[in-house]
Amino acid sequence: MVLFALWMDLRGPPIELRPFASEDIEAGAVIDQSNIEYRKVPEGLLPDVTLRGYAAVALAAGDPLTAGATTDRPPVPDGWWAIEIPTPAGILPGSDVQLIVGDELGTVVPGLVLTVGSQAESAAWSEELSMVAIPAEHAPSVASANSLSTLTVLITGW
Repeated sequence: MVLFALWMDLRGPPIELRPFASEDIEAGAVIDQSNIEYRKVPEGLLPDVTLRGYAAVALAAGDPLTAGATTDRPPVPDGWWAIEIPTPAGILPGSDVQLIVGDELGTVVPGLVLTVGSQAESAAWSEELSMVAIPAEHAPSVASANSLSTLTVLITGW
């Protein structure tokens, strides 16, 4: 029994692997295998975490990745705003779109799909709501066209 107790003491606490930032990561940056490393920590020290695509906060090299440090929502580009608008079903986050504002000029506004609402299985050509980032200077005209149902969304790929 003495030998078993000694073996237990020498063995140390159970360990598990947890993800840590291997370099400084800016808020909004993509989190992938290139900027994380797994380190051994005592079991139960850090909670389980599902790595979700982007840094929700700035992380210094060596910081542990926790649920609050990651997000599945891509950041809004600097100088852009985001608006929820109807988009064609099947569009994917990260897709580039062209928004045509139904004004007398038919103003073309670039957009970036950030998130997509739940996929409807019923109608292949139906619309769903998506969060789309647009340049700040076009936000008022896009919001107005959206509220008046005079906004057209063009996609380049399926």
